[in-house]
Order: sequence, then structure tokens, then C-alpha cells
Amino acid sequence: MKMLLILALATIPLTHCNVVDDQRSTKWNKLIEEVNSAQSTWKAGKNFGPDISDEAIQKLLGATMDGFSNVPIKNFETKANIPSSFDARKVWSNCPSIGHVRDQGYCGSCWAVAAAEAVTDRYCIATGGQFNKHLSMEDLLSCCMECGQGCNGGSTVYAWYHIWRHGITTGGDYGSNEMGKKTQTCHFVTASALEQLPTVAL
Repeated sequence: MKMLLILALATIPLTHCNVVDDQRSTKWNKLIEEVNSAQSTWKAGKNFGPDISDEAIQKLLGATMDGFSNVPIKNFETKANIPSSFDARKVWSNCPSIGHVRDQGYCGSCWAVAAAEAVTDRYCIATGGQFNKHLSMEDLLSCCMECGQGCNGGSTVYAWYHIWRHGITTGGDYGSNEMGKKTQTCHFVTASALEQLPTVAL
């Protein structure tokens, strides 16, 4: 009888985990279906397998608010008629970066992706499409020491400042190894794999 009780108690957490996972999956499937039925310009789907933990997803949310307190707030008044719809891909069709969604990989580099992509798009628009290459988020991850901790988070404000002060190379998505060359080099080491080292008490 004791053994039966122990087995029953041991299966309760497993059953609860399966129920929670099923509820989460059902919720995501409903959201995906809702998004896909409302529009036709792109298709929503699942980015991660069912076994991904909340902690793993949280690591991808790496943007910090550092530097925002130093950014002056400006209010602009406009008398322009704002259209009811606006598709930047059509307005600036000679800038293919505008329609491209970058892949940050398994790296909390959203701060670098946001900065590199915004500058890429703005530079293409400013040059009338004459410059239409992607600017490198890996350059920011490797070279912007003041931005933060690379794949463990950073500041978009400091990334913009770094681009303004030091420039940025061209390059593709995270892990593409398409980084261009700068006249001033930063020191970084390329690696084909990363390994989490255990914490050691000194």
C-alpha cells in the first residue's frame, strides 16, 4: 500500500506538467490560428519545440533600458494627413531589408538586432536604395563593449551610440559569418560552438 501511495504521489507532478504543457500548446495554437486568419502578408507559426523552458525563452529577451534616461524627449506636431494603412515594403521597395525578419538565433541579442536593422533601413531609405545591404548585428555583439554582455543582453541606445562613433560593418543574420571589414578592428574570437562552464567557488 505504501509503495502504491508513493507511486501515485510521484505521478501527480508529471500529470500536472503534461496538463500545463497541453494548455500552453492549445493557447499558442489558438493564437497562431487567430493571427493567420486575420491577415495574409505573413504566416505565424511556432518558433520553439514543446520542451523549451520559460527560462530559455527569457534568455532571448536581452534588451536593457540602460541609456534611455539620457535620451531627450521631443514632441512633434504634424498637420499631415496620416493614411489609414501604410506598407513600408511598398513605399521603399528598393530597400529589401525592410521586409526581412532577422533571426537572432539562440542569443539574447534583440538589442543588437533592433539597432542594426533600424540603421540598415534608415540608411537604405536615406540613400534612395543605393545602399541596400544589411548592417551587422554580429559587429555590435563582438565590438560594442559598452553595449552590455553580447548574447546575455545589452542596450539599444548604446548600440546606436557605438554605430555613430565607430561605424558598423555589413553582415547577415546571427551566425551567418557574413561580417564585412572595418578599417578599425575590434578583437573577438570566432567559435563554432559554445559551452556553458560550471560555476566554481573560489
